[in-house]
Amino acid sequence: MIDVRGRPVGAIAIAITALICLSLLLIGADTPQAEGRAVSGQRVNVVVVTAVMSDGARRFSGVKAAPELTTTSRAIRWALSNARYPTRTCLLFVRNAFGVKRKFGTAYLAWTHAKYRHHTAIFLIPAGVPVFTMGVSPSGHVMLSLGNGWVRSIDWPRDGMVGTVKLTTLLRKWHHRYLGWSEDLNGVRVWHP
Repeated sequence: MIDVRGRPVGAIAIAITALICLSLLLIGADTPQAEGRAVSGQRVNVVVVTAVMSDGARRFSGVKAAPELTTTSRAIRWALSNARYPTRTCLLFVRNAFGVKRKFGTAYLAWTHAKYRHHTAIFLIPAGVPVFTMGVSPSGHVMLSLGNGWVRSIDWPRDGMVGTVKLTTLLRKWHHRYLGWSEDLNGVRVWHP
């Protein structure tokens, strides 16, 4: 292989170029999907490597590390990686997704104590936020939004399972009402506009 100056390029430069090309091909390959729909709000990890070749010697003029995943991206990735979870532990599930410590005993208490509460249309709920509902139980229910009206919830489609479902479907099947979503959980800000 010859560079733009007509000099031979070493095997290391070829390997670096191949790695860059491969990383660009893989961007998005591991982004969470919800029933075939891309989850919004994801940050893409890109590694930029610049190699300057001089007579076969390798020098790196700059390396930019991949940006950290956002809190919401980590929470979504964690929630999607779990297929089973103990029944009736929805608040624990969402707390673990965000890495938030225990403070309130029920989802409803977490909702009532949230500082940044919102009640928007279901399809406008951002990805990576806690979403709260209420049924006949005074404990309520919390799940993680995947965006576009989709959520990741424990005990769906049956007890002990974790599933991806449209929030409207869950509300209808469980006879719940939608309370809203919050930017914070147990006093910790987990989402920033």
